[in-house]
Amino acid sequence: MRLVSRASLLALGTLAVLLSSASRADAQRASDKSNSQFLLNRGTPGGPAADAARARARGGDCKGALPIFDSAITLTIEPTLRRDRGLCHEKLEHVHPAIDDYRAYLTARPDAPDADDIRARLGRLEEAAGVGGPSEEKGSDDGYEKSSSGGKAEASMSIGTSGTSASASSEGDTPEARAKAAKDYDAFRREQKSLDIAEESPLRRGTGVVLGVYAGPRWGVGEGSNSDTAFHAGGTLRYAATSAFSMMLDLGYVQSGDTGRPTGSSGFGTQIAAELRLHLNQAGDQAIILGIGPGFERYTSSVTRLSSNLLLGRARAGFRFVFGPAVALEITFDPAIVYTIPQTVRVAGVDVTAGGTTGGLLGGGAAFLVAF
Repeated sequence: MRLVSRASLLALGTLAVLLSSASRADAQRASDKSNSQFLLNRGTPGGPAADAARARARGGDCKGALPIFDSAITLTIEPTLRRDRGLCHEKLEHVHPAIDDYRAYLTARPDAPDADDIRARLGRLEEAAGVGGPSEEKGSDDGYEKSSSGGKAEASMSIGTSGTSASASSEGDTPEARAKAAKDYDAFRREQKSLDIAEESPLRRGTGVVLGVYAGPRWGVGEGSNSDTAFHAGGTLRYAATSAFSMMLDLGYVQSGDTGRPTGSSGFGTQIAAELRLHLNQAGDQAIILGIGPGFERYTSSVTRLSSNLLLGRARAGFRFVFGPAVALEITFDPAIVYTIPQTVRVAGVDVTAGGTTGGLLGGGAAFLVAF
């Protein structure tokens, strides 16, 4: 009986040990399975679109990566996407978009391990573009740079198979440096907003319809021209087809001399012309205006009731100043070559042919324009 009892106890102990080992093994396998599933599904910052963009960037196709980065950024607030897109913009020499992305990244991650490297890149771009203050930071191609407060930093960056990896050690990231970066970023955003307005306004660099009114004095010059002071006033329609080219149509009232005298007359005039805008700055709020095109004017004397028809070759040169996105003032000099169309009229029972002469007009004008 003692032998049986001892054998039973030994068997029960062995069974307990085996069950305990199996239970621990099952728990370990479950834990490993859970961890492997988490790592498999975790992905990289930004999701599949970010992976695709980074893959293109790693392959050297930054131009193809940019639209994918743009799409990914609309789906997530992951700051590293702005940094990686900025690297592509910098490689393609898109200075202002790169500055915008780097500043957004530094605003979101001022203490990131690679922040000093990005500040160095940002400083060089700002200095090249004349935005913000000049940078004292040196290039980080060798992995070393000066931080914004004079400390030393070591950093490296790569876009790898699992996203972007970065490592750095820095000394001297100060609140003053962060405040300066934020201030510069705000100034840059204001500049970017101004540039966006310029791209959208047909009075600046954009396309679209412009309406306005104009008025100005004129004087006849040359043989056959009326030397009396004249003026014209009316409405103008412009269509900006590109950032620098427009078509224009003027229609208005014209008068030469005193309409109460036989030599005075009035009527209507029109012109169609091509217009070139030579912008003097990036904002497009100051531009030199050049235009040329044909015109037609008809005058009738209020005393004799005789009419004359004129063909004009008109040119215009002047300056445009834009107030805000939709209002502008133009001052122009408007010379013209004038040909009076011959016509035969009966005076006191006698047919008289008048016209057939060529003269000129010198004048100017001011126009008030509104964009739509």
